[in-house]
Amino acid sequence: MRSKSVFIVFEGIDGTGKTEALSKLIPHLVTRHKEFSSIVLTKEPTCGSTGNKIRKLHRADIKDPELFFRLFCLDRSEHIERTIKPALKTNSLIISDRYAYSTLAYQSVQGIPKKTLQHYSFLKPNLVILFDAPAKTVMKRIYRRKKAPEVFEHTRFLENARQEFLKIAKKTKKPRFVVIDASKNRKTVALSVQKAVEKFLFDSSRNRF
Repeated sequence: MRSKSVFIVFEGIDGTGKTEALSKLIPHLVTRHKEFSSIVLTKEPTCGSTGNKIRKLHRADIKDPELFFRLFCLDRSEHIERTIKPALKTNSLIISDRYAYSTLAYQSVQGIPKKTLQHYSFLKPNLVILFDAPAKTVMKRIYRRKKAPEVFEHTRFLENARQEFLKIAKKTKKPRFVVIDASKNRKTVALSVQKAVEKFLFDSSRNRF
C-alpha cells in the first residue's frame, strides 16, 4: 500500500523568518490534520555530529566551499536515512527547516562549479516553501537579534544566494515551489505560509509518496 506521507521543506536566505513561521504553523497542523499519524519537525544542518561540525565552522568564520559542500552532503545523507525515510513509511507529515536547495544556492555563490551541483542527487520533497526577501531587509533583522553575523550573513552574499534560490524555484518543475513574500510583517507571512500548505494538502493527489 502506498504511503500517504508528505514531505515539505522551508527554504530561503537567513533572516527570512522560516523558523518562526514554522512554529506558528505547527499548532494549526496538529489541530486540522488528524489524517497523519505524526508531524515530524526536522532541520538542516541536523543536530548530529556532522551538523554540529558545520555550525562550529560557521561560527569560526571558516571559508572553504568544498569542505562545506562535502559536509552538507554528508549531513543530508544521514538526515535522509535516519529521519526522513523512516518517517515517510509511517503516514507522517515531515517538515524540514532547510534542505538540499540551501546547499545548491549557498554553495553556488561560494564557487562550487555548477556542473557539480547539477549532478548532486537527493530525495525530493513534495513541496518547497521559499521565503523571499531582499538581503538588506533580512540583514536588519539579523543585526537586531545578534551582534556578530556568521560567515554567510553579509548583504552581498545573501542577495546573491537569494537570486540563486529564485532561479532554482523558477526552473524546478518538481517539486512544486511556492514563493512567499517574507518582507511583510510576521502575521501576514505566517498566514501566507498556512494558506500555501493547506492548498497543497487539500489536493491529495499531488506527488504523494
